[in-house]
Amino acid sequence: MGRREDNKRRTRQALIERGLELYRDVGFDETRVQDIVDEVGVSPATFFNYFPTKDAILDAKSDEATDLYIALIEYELEQTEVPLDVRLGEITRLVAESMCSDPAISRLLVTRTALFFGAEGPRADKDRASQHLLADLFTQAQSSGEIDPRHDPLQLAELFAAALILTTTNWLIEWFGETRQPLEQRLSAAVDIFINGARAPTKSRSRR
Repeated sequence: MGRREDNKRRTRQALIERGLELYRDVGFDETRVQDIVDEVGVSPATFFNYFPTKDAILDAKSDEATDLYIALIEYELEQTEVPLDVRLGEITRLVAESMCSDPAISRLLVTRTALFFGAEGPRADKDRASQHLLADLFTQAQSSGEIDPRHDPLQLAELFAAALILTTTNWLIEWFGETRQPLEQRLSAAVDIFINGARAPTKSRSRR
């Protein structure tokens, strides 16, 4: 990478980092583009070379989170000797850890970006790709006898993602009021219920 490109990358990253800091500490609505560029030491024109609006900083963070999520699923797909519930548990744990590392920013991501809902274009393609990767994970589990083969793997992926998305969103926005239950614990309980319902039937259950 040339020096010019390296400088551009660092400037963009600085705008993202300072913007997120201000959104967290001052508030999104209260933060102006001028506040961000003052922190970084560049002009408003420079900001708009990278981002059309201050919302685009959140979009960049959202894209980064999506890429990390896809990489996580790809990694778990390679762990073919590990039971499905353990692999899904690791995905759940890391999603909870990521969302809880900066709740204020996570709350903005789920309410002001297409991180969970409303993706279009290339971003929607990424979301569909993650769903198909999850479906591959369930297909593996069906082949190993862990999951009932009668279930559609893509629908299983859809239901798993729905459990993650809605549970995380409700926790972040305190939909049911303030709760002291950790997000990881709440997500794990939701995933356990889902997995138990999707398991391959045992002989005793089959007789019934």
